Amino acid sequence: MIEIKKIELGSVVASIIEKFNLNATENDIVMGVFDGPSIIGAGSLSLIGTKVYLSDLKLDESNNNTQMLLSLARSVLFHADLKGIKTVYAKNEEIYPTLKLLRFKEDGNELSLDLEGFFTSECN
Repeated sequence: MIEIKKIELGSVVASIIEKFNLNATENDIVMGVFDGPSIIGAGSLSLIGTKVYLSDLKLDESNNNTQMLLSLARSVLFHADLKGIKTVYAKNEEIYPTLKLLRFKEDGNELSLDLEGFFTSECN
């Protein structure tokens, strides 16, 4: 069974950042994709200045599954929404194709997504 959840323990966060070479730090919110006890993907939210960024999304090399990557992105965004964050940004061009599927829009030299109504509209 696939499960996506926030990683709470600092030492585990560090090992996941290293394993997936995430664009993240130990101070960021890191969420993992688990297949039973095995972690097969991770994503991160970072606070940079006054903005919150979806900074990275990665699956291990054996999982080239767009739907799983989208589910991870939605889970990270849902976590941000629950924290009261209204807009999420991205500047990691490697994840732009996935984020554009979720309706992130060009916003200067980065992407942004207004979370207002994102989880209550029928188009997600």
